[in-house]
Amino acid sequence: MKRTTKYILTIILLAIPFALIAYHYHMPDPYRLSGKHFLVFYISQILAVCISLAVLLHKKQPADQQYLKADTGSRQHPQLNTAAKSICILSLLMGLIRLLQGLSNHKPVGFLILLLCFNLIIYSIMWRTLRKQ
Repeated sequence: MKRTTKYILTIILLAIPFALIAYHYHMPDPYRLSGKHFLVFYISQILAVCISLAVLLHKKQPADQQYLKADTGSRQHPQLNTAAKSICILSLLMGLIRLLQGLSNHKPVGFLILLLCFNLIIYSIMWRTLRKQ
């Protein structure tokens, strides 16, 4: 896939959780959602980020070179890696901001903390597998 196609597909994937909350809750801003509605949004965002990372960092190998890994062409384009890292950081920041918002309003944030930990584990596993490639 071309880089521009990957970027367009990633933007569409990342817009899906926002479109879902705008359609379902009639509110496009996730920070105005109630706690359990935000958790549903955040889970859908984690899934969208994971799928978009898979799209961004997917390397298609020719059929004759599937089993032979040559050093040439095995590296990702640096802009794709930067985009993938930025998406992960923005996703984590969104959860951390909501965590701080919940703490300042004296709301229960246990499930959000679990989701943030789960999010960190998923991203660290993805980055380890990407480094090995």
